[in-house]
Amino acid sequence: MFEKQLWQHAAESLNEFADFISEALGGPVTIEDSTHRLLAYSGHPQVTDGARTATIMGRRVPEEVIHRLWNEGVIPSLHQQSEPVSISAIDEIGLGTRMAVAVKEQQTVIGYIWVVEGETPFSEEAKQDLHSAAVVCGERFRRKFHPRNPAHQDHQEYFWRLLTGDETDEQAVERQMLRFFPGRPQQYSIVIMEFSTQLEHNTWERLTYLLTISQRVKVMLKTYDQHRAILMLYGLESRNIEATISAFLRQMHELWHERYDDTLTAIAASEICHQYMEVAGGYRQALTMLDLKKQVRQLPSHYYFLHEAGYYRFFPVLIQKWEEETFTHPSLKSLSDYDAENETELLSTLYIYLSEDCNVNAAARMLHVHPNTLTYRLKRMQAIAGVSLSSAHEKWTLLLELELLKEKHTNPL
Repeated sequence: MFEKQLWQHAAESLNEFADFISEALGGPVTIEDSTHRLLAYSGHPQVTDGARTATIMGRRVPEEVIHRLWNEGVIPSLHQQSEPVSISAIDEIGLGTRMAVAVKEQQTVIGYIWVVEGETPFSEEAKQDLHSAAVVCGERFRRKFHPRNPAHQDHQEYFWRLLTGDETDEQAVERQMLRFFPGRPQQYSIVIMEFSTQLEHNTWERLTYLLTISQRVKVMLKTYDQHRAILMLYGLESRNIEATISAFLRQMHELWHERYDDTLTAIAASEICHQYMEVAGGYRQALTMLDLKKQVRQLPSHYYFLHEAGYYRFFPVLIQKWEEETFTHPSLKSLSDYDAENETELLSTLYIYLSEDCNVNAAARMLHVHPNTLTYRLKRMQAIAGVSLSSAHEKWTLLLELELLKEKHTNPL
């Protein structure tokens, strides 16, 4: 019965079709094409939300809403299934609780139907009705949706499809990217720039300007998600793309602080990608590096790639394990006790010596002492605490223990 009524209302206009769905499901409806341009919407009942209002005013879903829905996995879920998807409220972007379904032509998404939840929660019957509405809508109003032409698809949305792994055909992506960027590069990196505040238009314009004038890198695709800018970068110097991108990111961080403010707090990059199917994994690598920078204080800000982190990659797990134990390395405990009793700095001296790869001259320069003074201190350590640096195993064990002590502030190194 419901499906028959859908066909009857579909004989009229897309707006009347939206009104019928809204009345049947008890919530306001919007219908969009595949690039989130507004095609139709129901009349304004009492229940609505900021995201819907902004969509109607701008005739398109706001970018911050699209980006958040991609990042939350909502849009990928819509692409992967034919059944409606329930969406919890996201207050930060003015999105109320709603239900959505993709309108498809065969397996290709040509649009979306969104229904904001009214006074009563959606039932299973409502979900079935929305599914039926999507089928009828795709059949009756196919031409209005303008089936997606990849050559004109929105760059940012396509980038999100790559970042979330929604695209799985390397050759298809290759053809699409060639439409975007004829003669595309063979190597690139996914870069995340994190800011302390949500990205506003002014910040985005400044970032775009600095990227545009760069003589080191170029941007293939870019998007953002709240306080993060996400970029696909390639180096103009192809012989060592990692070094080129690293130098650019360091310069970018410095320029931002010099010209603007301190809102650019951290930068992370993926390992160099050679295929588009590596983009989603690269995005996860950059996110991992970004999280690592928040968890490990000692990780230098100019380390951007995950491999640069070295053993710091394992610090979150090591610290957790270390905190569960009551064990303290006996040599380090002896040195710490000696320093406390005699106001010396043998523990910090050992840390710098090990950090400088046991190079006496380099460590002495760091400590601002004569090499002979450092050599004397090393002998004192051996006499006081039995410190032996004759094997790589012992050196790395002591250095790792000292790094953990420093990370947790349990000793002044």
